[in-house]
Amino acid sequence: MQSLVELLSWGEAMLPDNVAVMPDTQGQGLGNSMLAFAELAASKAGYAAIRLSGGEDEVQCKPNFLARASKKD
Repeated sequence: MQSLVELLSWGEAMLPDNVAVMPDTQGQGLGNSMLAFAELAASKAGYAAIRLSGGEDEVQCKPNFLARASKKD
């Protein structure tokens, strides 16, 4: 396994609760692919949005994830 994403229902949105990529495969676009999968899964399940959350003490957010999230607002 190189990466994983766990999707949870969170009110009217879907939450990618756990997004993880093995260190030796980071930088290959797997995280972005998982977020695209989460968006598609949310849409198919009838959700209007996904939500990304987490503070510095909870998760290490890469700048591209934050940029992706701000483009969706």
